Amino acid sequence: MGCLRSWLSRPTVHLHAALVNGAAGAVVTEGAQPVTVMGFTIAEGKIVEIDSLADPARVQRVAVDVLTDE
Repeated sequence: MGCLRSWLSRPTVHLHAALVNGAAGAVVTEGAQPVTVMGFTIAEGKIVEIDSLADPARVQRVAVDVLTDE
């Protein structure tokens, strides 16, 4: 968890709120490049599961819609 927290705290890394498969999620970019898409499972107001997609081609396809809507 420490490595993830360290990576996400870099000034070049940004989280962009997104709907992923109709649910809460985020696209993570480093610089201008999307690097992962995360989908959250929420129960009783808390995130109970995070699914992450990191395949570059799939991330690009999913992220393009989210990042162009901002």
